[in-house]
Amino acid sequence: MKRRYEDLEVTLVDAGHARLAHRQIGSGPHLVFVHGWPLDGSTFAPLVETLSDGYTCHVFDLPGAGATEFDSDEDITLSRHADAIEAAIDRLGIDDYAMVAHDSGGVVARMVAARHGDRVKGLLFGNTETDGHTPWMLYVYYALSKIPGGRRLLPVMLGSRAFRRTQLGFGGCFTDPDYAEGPFFARVVEPLLDMERNRGAFALLQNFDVQDLMHLRRLHAQIDAPVLLVWGDADPWFPIAGAREMVDQFSGGAELETIPGGKLFVHEEHADVFARHARRFLARHLPAERVDEAPSLRGAVA
Repeated sequence: MKRRYEDLEVTLVDAGHARLAHRQIGSGPHLVFVHGWPLDGSTFAPLVETLSDGYTCHVFDLPGAGATEFDSDEDITLSRHADAIEAAIDRLGIDDYAMVAHDSGGVVARMVAARHGDRVKGLLFGNTETDGHTPWMLYVYYALSKIPGGRRLLPVMLGSRAFRRTQLGFGGCFTDPDYAEGPFFARVVEPLLDMERNRGAFALLQNFDVQDLMHLRRLHAQIDAPVLLVWGDADPWFPIAGAREMVDQFSGGAELETIPGGKLFVHEEHADVFARHARRFLARHLPAERVDEAPSLRGAVA
């Protein structure tokens, strides 16, 4: 019987300026999962429980999220996130691997892929940033992080069910708006209501650099790995038109699969469909080792 994500051992991997919380499950070729803001690695739970049949899945919490320990004096930026993931991969001795990422984690994964060259055998993206596009909703949150007392407003806003169902809340994230009121609420929203626990999430907003998003085309040209985009076609954050334009920008080639009615967190809400597309893509670029027994639970040593 397969084990659940929440039963996995959490170990800490030294990444220099942070000790990344790391969960590992399965056997076979390596998959590295990179989450977006304001989530943590648990957003990939349904995916890793499926893909661990044939793959060794490595799920990290980025600095400022989940169970990761980080130096509060260090800047939390997308570039520093990439430094942390790169260091953790090297620390674990992972040579060849593919990455699964979404939202801002997709930017981080692209930075790592450009650095690691042919070690990266494939990139799989859920809805993520596209070249030259910054959602107006992100600008609102960025402005909120800069005004006096803005951080105190975030828990008030997210504490309102009516606000959570708007496009600025989680209304633009899920096909079914009630998804945000179930286990997702306890896992993601409740920590953001706590001033101490949301400190790391807010730090990424305060250090946000729009330039990281304005030149993605240049970054894509540096990536030789094949790319799969799995896109919810109703996403207001990153409209599918941008994904279609992005297909021709990757040096290693890219393909696009759409999920009708899917929104920003398509990798989580429609994990079964995402996993089917992922397996077909990986079968060509990083073939799985299928196993009959339950996936192993192994923790990395920090």
